Amino acid sequence: MKNTLRIYYDGEGDLLEVILGKPTSGYFDMLDDGVFQRLDEKTKETRGFSILSLKKRIEDSMSLDIPFSADLVLDKRVVMKSDGQIHIHYDVESDLLEIGTTDCSKGSLVDLGNGIFERTDGAGNILGFAIFSFEKRTQHFKPINVPIQRKRKILA
Repeated sequence: MKNTLRIYYDGEGDLLEVILGKPTSGYFDMLDDGVFQRLDEKTKETRGFSILSLKKRIEDSMSLDIPFSADLVLDKRVVMKSDGQIHIHYDVESDLLEIGTTDCSKGSLVDLGNGIFERTDGAGNILGFAIFSFEKRTQHFKPINVPIQRKRKILA
């Protein structure tokens, strides 16, 4: 759980929550209407984000850019460096969710197993993650755990 990106979606409440690493004491800071960043209580590092009304926000375009200028940090290492926004793309037909710091069409996918992929650039830097069968996986209120590959370079 320590080197994991935890993705949780509550379909009934239409809430997406992304938490990096082992859960710690923390609090949420509002970034925009219904968009929050999760901060570690002790270190003040950004450990994730939450979005209310996710499907409602993406129903017309299937994509959403949220203001998010903080880097996601795990063990004092930047796992995903923000370009000022987090890009979210959900394709209902293929039940694919992509979360990243760049346009979801850039880079290539590296298979982490079980329908979960890491999106990387040509140098192996992490740009984001893709999850197939997203809604099916979240029907039983279980989080999806995405392993963070230590051997990969981290986008800096």
